[in-house]
Amino acid sequence: MGLEKNTAGKWVVFAYGAPDHASAGLAITGDAANITANVRIDGGAVNAVDDTNPTELEDGFYVFDITAAEANGDVILICPVSSTSDVIVIGAPAVSHTVPANFNALGIESDGDVTKVNTLHGHTAQTGDTYALANGSAGFVAIDTVVDSILTDTGTTLPATLTTIEGKVDTVDTVVDTILVDTADIQPKFVGITLLNEWLGALMGSQAADATALSEIAATGAGSGTYDEANESLEALRARGDAAWTTGGATGNEWQLVDTTIATLASQTSFTLTAGSADDDAYNKLTIVVEDASTSTQKCTGRIADYTGATKTVTLVEDPGIFTMAATDKVYIFAEKDSTVAGVGAIEWDIEVEDTGNNVLEGVSVWITTDAAGANVVAGTLVTDALGIVTFYLNAGTYYVWRYSANYTFATNPTTTTVA
Repeated sequence: MGLEKNTAGKWVVFAYGAPDHASAGLAITGDAANITANVRIDGGAVNAVDDTNPTELEDGFYVFDITAAEANGDVILICPVSSTSDVIVIGAPAVSHTVPANFNALGIESDGDVTKVNTLHGHTAQTGDTYALANGSAGFVAIDTVVDSILTDTGTTLPATLTTIEGKVDTVDTVVDTILVDTADIQPKFVGITLLNEWLGALMGSQAADATALSEIAATGAGSGTYDEANESLEALRARGDAAWTTGGATGNEWQLVDTTIATLASQTSFTLTAGSADDDAYNKLTIVVEDASTSTQKCTGRIADYTGATKTVTLVEDPGIFTMAATDKVYIFAEKDSTVAGVGAIEWDIEVEDTGNNVLEGVSVWITTDAAGANVVAGTLVTDALGIVTFYLNAGTYYVWRYSANYTFATNPTTTTVA
């Protein structure tokens, strides 16, 4: 019988003389103090047996006390050894396949049955066909009470519950009848539609539509219509609307020339574009819109004072001052149809309008001509701001300044200004 797993036990070893020993092949006695052993549990690491030296039995047999920890495995190997020259020690056996704890306590009776199986341990065997009820007659009374309660529930509570359920079923039936009537009313309205989802896809999206749906759409009404989802669907119409908004369309008052981003930023009035014209001054005096890269609703506008094509550097007239622009912000540049209102010259020129008392006048309409008769208008009309100033872009030369206000009459009109 092997060791019981995780249970302290004993392991016998046998010592005999090696071929070179005076008692070669014979049992060696009196060598207990020189014998030690290691164990390996389930092929694991070497562990010295806690029982340093075995107890001698007789005729070369010795026994080690094995601890529960040393037996805590499925396969235990013992490797005994003697420090005495030419003495060989082997386990008897060398390997132990452990059995479950208390396995050795099992016994077999004279009739071959395993002990404690014939009679359940701790239980009283029952014999015969009738048995006494626990608590005697009181037990029968308790059962009778329970049965009476079940009969009462079956005769009173259960019928009422079934009536309630029946009422709810009637309600559901009424609702289903109503649904059937509504369905019968709706169904004729979908005649000619095989799959509603395909119709919706064809009407809403510009992707290739289901052929059956297209045929059914064309057949509605008088049956002579045509439908092209690529151009007439809601998505196609929206796409054309977006394009018209972006480019200004045929009736807008702006054309978009550039759609790019800020590449590098030297200041809030000077930065380079990721893409743009290679021509110097290509965008001078045009309107620029800058959109924050992370917040599309945050935008600012400005006017371009100068553009260098080689480096794609934009210089603004002034800092828009709406938010702090940064690299990767989106940039749109527009060529305005009415951008000539302020003039197309290379020189930024301010005109200040005052009354005879040197008080600035706000809201005055101002325009510029090259002749005293006012026939050749080259800039304007612009309206003075709160400081009484309007800004024109003119080339060098002498111009005539015309002013008009419903609230003030100018004694001299026009006046002249020399741009240099």
